[in-house]
Amino acid sequence: MPAYATAAVAVFVALALVWLGLQSLFGPLGMSEQSAQAITGESAVIRPENPSIAVLPFVNRSSDDEQEYFSDGLSEDLITDLSHISGLTVIARTSSFAYKGQSKDVRVIGKELGARYILEGSVRKADGRVRITAQLTAAQNGQHVWSGRFDEPINNLFDLQDVFRQKIVSALALKLNPGEERRLAHRATSSTEAYDLYLRARNQESHFTRRSNEAARALLRRAIGIDPKFADAYARLAQNYSLAAENGWVEDRDALSAEALALAQKAVEIDDSSPYAHWSLGRIYSRAPLRDFDQTIAQLRKAIALDPNYADGYAFLASLMDAVGRAEEALSLLDKAMRINPHFPFWYLFELGRAQYFLTRFEIAAANLKKATQRNPTVPWPHRWLVAAYGQLGKRDDAAWELAELDGLGQSLTIETAREGTTIRHPAYVELFVDGLRKAGVPER
Repeated sequence: MPAYATAAVAVFVALALVWLGLQSLFGPLGMSEQSAQAITGESAVIRPENPSIAVLPFVNRSSDDEQEYFSDGLSEDLITDLSHISGLTVIARTSSFAYKGQSKDVRVIGKELGARYILEGSVRKADGRVRITAQLTAAQNGQHVWSGRFDEPINNLFDLQDVFRQKIVSALALKLNPGEERRLAHRATSSTEAYDLYLRARNQESHFTRRSNEAARALLRRAIGIDPKFADAYARLAQNYSLAAENGWVEDRDALSAEALALAQKAVEIDDSSPYAHWSLGRIYSRAPLRDFDQTIAQLRKAIALDPNYADGYAFLASLMDAVGRAEEALSLLDKAMRINPHFPFWYLFELGRAQYFLTRFEIAAANLKKATQRNPTVPWPHRWLVAAYGQLGKRDDAAWELAELDGLGQSLTIETAREGTTIRHPAYVELFVDGLRKAGVPER
């Protein structure tokens, strides 16, 4: 064979191998196309060998529309429980709930989410009873793997949930280690009444308004009054107080922040195996007036050790890695978060763009920061970092546009305010940020 022909064959084989490699990284059982695009040019993402599942929001079949909180709550708690299993990749709630109210082929959903299995079902709560129907489907071919129907008095709800989980674990042929068996058998509360109040509070807090914050607070206090050992209720009440302080919904912010810390610490004291309790405590340590990043990192690491599918835990930890000068580690954590949560929120893109900025990958950093501003244009911080990225790229006109956007948000930017407002603690990263702002033409004061 002529030399040029041999070379051509070699090139063809090399390209084929590259294509197969990309398929293995970003195909239907790995990262979604959206996630792959977000990290283009970054560290490779290893396709998970574990089976993956997406739990879609259960349909509310109750005659009362207000029972939606209950069907959503059961779906969320099932996602949380399955997430404790290290041999299973569980798609995050944010991504699964993106399909709420949709009638979409499970094969399409599986491809979009990178899930091998799809669990869907319905809940009916009426006359003191709860009925759950569910089916587990293989996303690749749409074939049913398992289906079940459960009908019990509401007082037997926790037993019903135990049996339901066990059926799914058996259908997926999962092997649990002793720690996972203990965590799945553990009940956050022994009171169905306290649990119902907790689900109602969780639904209220999702509105992120002062009124809903107050309503959730009252519900959580009632839940704790019924069950003083309900660790996750303390942890959620801690976040309720923290958010009220951060948003200025109370007069004495420092006093409420101190109460939030005490509640989160109590949650961990009651149940050290609760990932949410550790996440709650970590988040509070990261906020003013504490800003204790060492404690935050320790708590977040504990949370994801307990819940290896905690997408927001990985992403939040990534933000801390940026703050302390470890952007490469932040990228690795974000890769993991985006794989679990392929319909990730805008702030994942912000954290990704910021980590890329610190690694002087300004072009792709600007692209992801721009996406973050498009997803949520009213939040100021992605605009600030986009100004710096444009400055590093010599795009003064684009930077001027972002500065005008910040002015419109009432967040005029100067070097002085940028230094005061950043949560970054690593001196070299702070100076790189400031350098980009100066190149963009941001005034000193």
